[in-house]
Order: sequence, then C-alpha cells, then structure tokens
Amino acid sequence: MGLEDDKGNLWLGAKEGMMYFNRTTGSFDCFKHEAFNFNSLSSNIIYTIAKDASNNLWIGTDNGLNYYNVNTKKWKHYFHSKTNTNSLPGVEVFDAFVRKDGNILLGTNGSVCSFNPVSEKFETKYNNENIKQLRTNNYLTVFESSDGSLWLSTSSTGILHVTGSFQVLHSFNFSDGFNAGSVHQFVEDAGKNIWMATTKGLYRWNNSTSDFTIFNSAAWGMDGDIKSVVIDNENKVWISTSSGIMKIAFKSENEISTVKKFDESDGLQGNAFNNFAGIKLKSGELFFGGINGFNVFNPAALVSNNYIPQVRILAFKVFDKELKFERGIDSIVLINLDYKQNYFTFEMGALSFDHPEKNQFAYQLEGFDKEMVFCGTNRIAGYTNIPPGNYVLHIIASNNDGVWNTEGLRINLSIVPPFWKTNLFRANDADAAYSWNLLTLFLRIRKIKREEKIEE
Repeated sequence: MGLEDDKGNLWLGAKEGMMYFNRTTGSFDCFKHEAFNFNSLSSNIIYTIAKDASNNLWIGTDNGLNYYNVNTKKWKHYFHSKTNTNSLPGVEVFDAFVRKDGNILLGTNGSVCSFNPVSEKFETKYNNENIKQLRTNNYLTVFESSDGSLWLSTSSTGILHVTGSFQVLHSFNFSDGFNAGSVHQFVEDAGKNIWMATTKGLYRWNNSTSDFTIFNSAAWGMDGDIKSVVIDNENKVWISTSSGIMKIAFKSENEISTVKKFDESDGLQGNAFNNFAGIKLKSGELFFGGINGFNVFNPAALVSNNYIPQVRILAFKVFDKELKFERGIDSIVLINLDYKQNYFTFEMGALSFDHPEKNQFAYQLEGFDKEMVFCGTNRIAGYTNIPPGNYVLHIIASNNDGVWNTEGLRINLSIVPPFWKTNLFRANDADAAYSWNLLTLFLRIRKIKREEKIEE
C-alpha cells in the first residue's frame, strides 16, 4: 500500500517493512523491526499506513498498531492484551483511517474500534454498546465518508454502514444485494456514491437510492478479485486486478461504454497488484502498488488510440471443419447451411495493430440473440442447435484503447430446413391428404350404393 505526505513523497508498506520514497531525489529510506529496539516497527508485515493532521503515521501490522512521529523519529506501540479490555481489541490491525475528528478508525482481527490519540483510549466492543452489537468478525477495511458515516467490511459476513457512533444504518450480506466476500477498498465519488473493490467484482452503492450496482462482467475481465479502485480528476474509474489495470468509462450511470486495459507490456511493474494499493495523489497522478513494485502516472497524459478498426471475419467452421469460399472469406455476404450444419464457430478480427492482443470483440446472431454478446479479447465464438431460419451475424470490435466500431460487419446466414419441413412439402402433403380424403369418400359412397342394390 502507499500513502502520500504533505511534500508529495510516498510512504510504502510491504511484508518486509516500510519505506519512504523521496520523489525529488529518487532515494528510499527503509524502516524495519529491530529485535530488542523498542524505537522501531513492532513487525515488518505492514497492512496499512494512515497519516494524521500533523503528518505523523499510524501503521497497522500483524503485531499491533504503530505510531511514528516523523519529526522526532520516535515510535509508539499499542498491542492487544487479553487481560485489558481497554486495549487494542485484536492482535492484527488490517486497516486504519484518520477520521475528521482526529480519532483513528481501526479494523482488526478482533473487532472494529476507534482510538483517541490524545487520551490514548480505545473505544471497543467492551466499552461501547453500539460496537458490541456489531457482527463479530475480522474487520478488514474501514472508511469514513464525507457525511461522517462509516463503512466497514468484514472478512466473511458482508459489510456494514454505520453512523459515526457505530449505530447501524444498513447491513449488507449475501441476501441484501451484496454478494462478495469482502471489500478491499472503499472510495467516494463526486456524487457521494461509494465504490467498492471486492473479491467478486466492482460494486457501487448509490447514495440517492441506497441500491447496489454490480459491475462484474467476465467479458470486461471484471468478474474476479478487484484489488483497488481509484477515481481520477475526470471522474473516470480505475481498478487494479491480478491481470493489470483498467480504466472504465460509462455511457450512463449503470452502463459501461469502454474499458481500457493496461498490463506489463504497457510499462506496469507486472500484471499482479496488491489489495488496497491504489490512491490518487494531490497532483492528480495515480499510484498502484503491485508484487514487483509500484507505478505512478498521470492519467491525463496518457495518449489514446482513436483509430476505429475495420472488422473482419477470419474463419468460419462447421463442426470444426473450415468452410472455403470461392472468392475468399472477406467477400462473403451470405452463408447457406443445411439443417445438419447448425453447429458452427467463427473467428473475428479487428484491423488495429497497436497492441492487437488487446482488441476486443462482441457479436450477435440477430433473430436469435436478444442482445450483443461481449467476449473481451476472445476472438472465437460459436453456436449450437440453431433452428432453421434466416439470421444476420453482426460482429463489432474495438482497438486496444476500447474505441469501438459499432457498425461492424454483418453477414446473412441462412439455415435451410429439412425437406419435410419446407412449405412445398407441406403443400404437397396437404394435397395428398385432400386426395386421400376424396378417395375415401368415393369408395364409401360406392359401397353404400352396392349395399342398396343388394337389398332390392
């Protein structure tokens, strides 16, 4: 994780201690736990770093809460004690957030709590009835929104929205629209909506309706573990994952228009990023920390590829056997298949060669699909058991920066029914049935006349 100080330099936490990165000089100062030295970190495993109004640090570790005075270079430690109910309620401090009143909101493996740095007293489930009523769980992530209310994420029982005094406003679990295991990071946008990077996609809580919107489409690559979420100065949403960073733009409140993906080939430290390791700096730059280091960049300075790619179909296969076309596949406007050829696949292409592996695709078999099927960077798609009929295969594609050719390519597709289901066969069948009925009637009349003659 990372934290910016008042000078624009960065404090960095990891599993091997803490570092201070001077961005002007490019130098690093390292801070580690030193055995028998109480004026050092209590542990090298750093979960969180928070900064108070005096620019001093509150550091959560796997062995208590640490306070570091950056001017005096002095350390203080606060530990959990089984015999002292007024101590830190858990051994591990997973998250720390400095509240507007100067108190420190803490998420621990024992409970959530609030710490007053002046009186050095912890407000915990042992001395606060409201906290006592909250779920017993590991509290992994804590956040104070602009209205003073608190957001708390547990490790396995959902999230809580509480007042500043820990009275429950909303409780969200697997039956309340929140289906993720936990939240790695909360962030608030300009509309006071709360965005959440979760273990199962990106969530947004609407401040006006108190409803969740979930963005977890596999086609966009957002269905897995979202490590961090950051909102830039242009209100664009950025997320980090185990496979890179994504910039998300919306065409409406609940509908994504483009997703631009960045990975190691774009200069990132690697594809895998850490939980709760994304922040927006005062300069407007974004910071994301990963397993091999960190990246800092100005999103406004990134150059976009605005080229709209032409869309092509590169191959068409029936039962995995590629069809050959007399004038080439690029020239086809109609594909005729018989009713036995209703299992087919096709390969899509986009003529944009700047990181072509990042081109994205979507398709729709008009007359069969109700809407476009987005398949991300996967170029192969197919259908099985399509009933006879006339269809249009519509393919669209984007370049590496998510600029789409929405007109795309359209190919007519006709699946001919078996002869016994054709209109001609049905007409002949009807004629045959009519003739048979006439013959039956004629024979019956003749039989009746014969019987009448015999009676005479």
